[in-house]
Amino acid sequence: MKNNAFFITLLSFVFLIMSQNAFAQASTQGTDFYVAFGRNLTSFGNTIVYQIRIVASQVADVTLTFKADSTLNDSIHLNAGEVYTYNLNTAQKAGVYSSSTATSNKSLRIQSTTPVSVYALNQTRGSADATNVFPVNTLGTEYYHFSYQPSSQPDSYLVIATENDTEVYEGATLRATLDAGQVYSYADAGTTDLTGRHITSNYPVAYFVATDQVLLPAGTTYLECLFQQMVPVNTWGKNFLVPVTHRGLERVRIIASQDNTQVTQTGGTIQLNLGAASLTLNAGQFVELEISLANGGCYITANKPVGVASYLVGASYSGLTVTKGDPALGWIPPIEQTISSTVIAPFVPTSAGNTVMDEHHALIVTAKATRSQTRLAIGTNPPTLLSGGTWTDGPANSNGSNYSFYSLQLTNDTSSYFFTNSNGLFVLGYGLGYVSGWGESYYYLAGASARLLSAALYVNGTPCQDNDNLIFCGSPQNISFEANLQNAQSSTPGYLKWYIDNTEEISERDNEQWSKTLSRGIYLIRMEVLDVEDQWHTISATITVSPCVIPVNPHLRSYFGN
Repeated sequence: MKNNAFFITLLSFVFLIMSQNAFAQASTQGTDFYVAFGRNLTSFGNTIVYQIRIVASQVADVTLTFKADSTLNDSIHLNAGEVYTYNLNTAQKAGVYSSSTATSNKSLRIQSTTPVSVYALNQTRGSADATNVFPVNTLGTEYYHFSYQPSSQPDSYLVIATENDTEVYEGATLRATLDAGQVYSYADAGTTDLTGRHITSNYPVAYFVATDQVLLPAGTTYLECLFQQMVPVNTWGKNFLVPVTHRGLERVRIIASQDNTQVTQTGGTIQLNLGAASLTLNAGQFVELEISLANGGCYITANKPVGVASYLVGASYSGLTVTKGDPALGWIPPIEQTISSTVIAPFVPTSAGNTVMDEHHALIVTAKATRSQTRLAIGTNPPTLLSGGTWTDGPANSNGSNYSFYSLQLTNDTSSYFFTNSNGLFVLGYGLGYVSGWGESYYYLAGASARLLSAALYVNGTPCQDNDNLIFCGSPQNISFEANLQNAQSSTPGYLKWYIDNTEEISERDNEQWSKTLSRGIYLIRMEVLDVEDQWHTISATITVSPCVIPVNPHLRSYFGN
């Protein structure tokens, strides 16, 4: 009985680790978040709605902490599969709102006992936008600003510190020194488009675009705000399929993070006067495209990491097949950042905002060859095949034709929509409304991975940022290690170092692929990489090599190995 108890305990441990790994992905789900809000037609005296949308895949206890005033704090309990809408009251809105260049305590921290998805909506009649909120463990220290030409109000951004003594720079200029939870808000003195501005910090920060009153593109009517949390440069990629909403036309901006970046696109029409399908950009430079549903969106490749954002255009723009909604900004993840599952819920603005928003949609992007494996579970219902929408293939005559996107209207505004595909997907959300000259839209990245792509560690083909505490059954076992690098200073000897239990594997120095036979035990694997800016990056993973023999029931052996 003693031996059986031991193996039952081992089996329970293995299932516990597997369960934890299911939620350990570096993704838009997490347990710790920061958010703040900026302007939105406030000069018109409209009632502003700040809404937090929290989607729980498991039972979760969530706390909301207002840095500016602890008396505003709150807590909520969520059941598995629940979608919770939290509308900030007047005092809470004042505690998270910044409109001018200043340092303040106006942030909201959201913490959960289990991983949740968090989204934020900034809405008033005639102007809205929404963003996913990235968890703290996915934040970084280098960002570029994506925006558009403001009409009459300044282009703006918000930076929230996650550590004390955080220094925030725009270019070489020190803008602020912040403690955890403090916000640096910047509003430009004029109406300059700040797209391409370079923001860095010494500790990870949350970075939000918070621009008021843009006309997109110039010459269209109907002002709208842009509200989107940006992702750090170290998660940018090189391959993108940009989908298109059922409105039919969008604008896309591509920003380079390094000099001499070669960009190639298929399916889009270049709007800047660069005159070629193959573009060369330096760090901070960008190109703007127009893309259409008829062409299957656009497919973008680059030789160095780039950032990509898609913009909804104004309702009066010529060529739209659905003249509903207004400008909005959505972040487009690279194909390298697909994820096996994600959850989304539509926003439901309150009557306080006098909203005209009346339809909500999801855009699902996945590989064409395995798109039939995509499943959807609504609320607590079992997963089923996608239905009610339409598949569109990416642009022909390029690798874009290997990908498809699916537009699905979300008609249940009180339930979560849980999408899965073991071969990878990402999901965008958008909403539209238009009544008697008033239009509203939102567009945001609902779910994707947020792996560190500048330097990624793979163990037996699995990225360690997706699965720490990996268990490999079979002892001894030959374990393979791989470094997936984008910005490594590979011409410098010693740019890549490997360690097992804090002892360097000197013979594997600068080897991006290698293997070693390990006996039963728990090992700390560490990889150190020197990048092109002479900065060292460290990634580590804990792995367990175990026989995984379960004699209680011999039928389980085929699952766990010998």
